[in-house]
Amino acid sequence: MKVVETRNICSWQDGIHQVSAERNNVFHLAADQGHDELIRKLYASFGDKSLLSSPNSALDTPLHCAARAGHEMAVSLLVQLAMDTGDQSILCCKNEAGDTALHLAARLGHGTAVEAMVSTAPGLASEVNNAGLSPLYLAVMSKSAPAVRAITTRCSDASAAGPSSQNALHAAVFQGSEMVSLLLDWKPSGPSLASKADGTGSTPLHFASSDGDRSVVCAILRVAPHAVRMRDSGGLSALHVAAGMGHAHVAEALMKACPDAAELRDDRGGTFLHAAARGGHTRVVSLAMKKPTPRSLLNTHDEDGNTPLHLAVAACAPSAVEALMWRGELCADVMNNEGQTPLDLAARSTSFFSMWPWW
Repeated sequence: MKVVETRNICSWQDGIHQVSAERNNVFHLAADQGHDELIRKLYASFGDKSLLSSPNSALDTPLHCAARAGHEMAVSLLVQLAMDTGDQSILCCKNEAGDTALHLAARLGHGTAVEAMVSTAPGLASEVNNAGLSPLYLAVMSKSAPAVRAITTRCSDASAAGPSSQNALHAAVFQGSEMVSLLLDWKPSGPSLASKADGTGSTPLHFASSDGDRSVVCAILRVAPHAVRMRDSGGLSALHVAAGMGHAHVAEALMKACPDAAELRDDRGGTFLHAAARGGHTRVVSLAMKKPTPRSLLNTHDEDGNTPLHLAVAACAPSAVEALMWRGELCADVMNNEGQTPLDLAARSTSFFSMWPWW
């Protein structure tokens, strides 16, 4: 009888290590389906910790499988079993993409699975994958506030790294004010994210100014008003960006936070008013004209010798021309580097007759 029992045990021990064509063992399969009780019973029967860290052909461990599927109970159990072995490195295993299980749960927005991991092993949030992406960045991209909240409340040392030197706040500005607030309220790292530029020199404020959500812009300005003066690799400030996109309400908020930002020039010598005029954005131009904008700024030349009026005419934007001429302080006969006045440019335009009354 004992011989039969011994043979059965040996047979089970051999079977538990068998794998599928993709090298998934029974723990991978149980984790993928969320069968936490089966995992518990199998581990209690065999107690082989190598099964917890065993990789399949994609280098996924059972924890990767449970995290990807968002099975909170299976994730919690596998984390606890790993902790019980005293080998936390099981939790840090990476697959062929360099993803930990936390990366997978964060990417897919599984907030409860993220919470289960970071509550026990907050250090996991410091890891980046082969693409340089952090779990926090992926959680933001997944639009999962619970996943982001779990990381920012549990992991003070979490990485916020994203692609091309971006950080999680660069991504958050496109997800709305709630996501932005979660990051800015994260201590101690959150506020500093607002002043960090990506590979092109753009800060989260540049991104927010381009997107045009005033509430997001104002949230960033509350913690980093100095970011208004920061310029990207082309010399563009956030005000240049907002003006170029025609976001008058954002431009107004930026100028209120930093009035002298109106004087900033890009690498081609253009001010925010040049950017607005080039795009024919009448509301931004009107905003500038209704403020005590210095006359010298209204007549500023860029490196091509063009004033904002030159650019508004070239853009065939009669309403922008009208807005620029409204205060009567523009020099309409000034020439650019090619010897052309705004009127010369207007004469060549199909909108000539609609602009003519303003000279």
